[in-house]
Order: sequence, then structure tokens, then C-alpha cells
Amino acid sequence: MFIKSNDNASIYYDKTGIGPAILLIHGLGGDHTIWNNSGWIDELKNDFTVITFDLRGCGQSEVGHNEDFYSIENHLADITSILDYEEINDPILFGWSLGGTITTQYASKYRLKKAIVCGTYFGIIF
Repeated sequence: MFIKSNDNASIYYDKTGIGPAILLIHGLGGDHTIWNNSGWIDELKNDFTVITFDLRGCGQSEVGHNEDFYSIENHLADITSILDYEEINDPILFGWSLGGTITTQYASKYRLKKAIVCGTYFGIIF
């Protein structure tokens, strides 16, 4: 599925499963398929509504041609757009690598209650 973000960028996402929502955010150079290929979706889908998406410039999401397109604010807006469209109010975010950095920024800005990060950098890089 595709959603339009705050700046009208086209962001691809997928959803499967039942239960509380968990949004999986991939690392730089990856896409949403990493979560399927590594078995995460199969492990989580019976207990969670699992949402995966392609970060800007990755997979099926829109590719921008200037650095502002890839700002942390736009990445956070992409997540918010997906969660708003799906009417999810209390998600769990799981971020790996760059996805972990985005997760920490989202958690800080929106007072996220539940977040999991791994293999990430804890500074602001955008």
C-alpha cells in the first residue's frame, strides 16, 4: 500500500497480523522485505499487527533529489502519516541501524511509550 506523507512523498508500507501494533523500521540501504526474509514477520504476526515500510529512497518509496527530502522531520512525518491512516495511537517502534536512530528521534519528539532499537547510533545525524 502507499500513503502520501506531509510533503506529498509516496511511502510504501505493508500490514499483517492481529494485536497491538508494532512498526518495524529497517536500516540504511534496506527495505521492508528484510523483516520477512529474516523471519520477523512470521514470529510476530500471530501476536501483533506488524507494519513494515520503506524509508524514503528505499524499496518502493519515492526517491528524492535533494537532502531536505531525507530530513529527520520528514522521516518522522512518514511514520506519523502511516500511524494516523491506520488509526494507531499507541504503537511499539522497532528500529534497526538507521531505523533505530529514527526510532529514538520519534520516541523523543512524540513521547513514545515503547521502543526497541538495535545496532544504532544515538546521536542526531540529520
